[in-house]
Amino acid sequence: FSKQGMMDQARELLDEMLRRKVLPNSPTYNLLICGYCNSSRQPKLPKTLRKTYQTEAKRLVSEMNEKDFVPWEGTLSCIRSIFTKT
Repeated sequence: FSKQGMMDQARELLDEMLRRKVLPNSPTYNLLICGYCNSSRQPKLPKTLRKTYQTEAKRLVSEMNEKDFVPWEGTLSCIRSIFTKT
């Protein structure tokens, strides 16, 4: 979902995983973070939605760090792109 920019569906899938007591792993966080970062750069989205996506990406980075997961190199590039443009 996140690779297709379908972030609402990606979030629903994450919520369903948590309901089923399936904890997200490093790849899950990496894909979600990149999805939110990439979606936040879509110029056709309303500014409020772009900000929401950036905030969610930052929240997931913090959560990932708390769990001692290491972001992939591509994820670091995505993260840099929103931290340098906000």
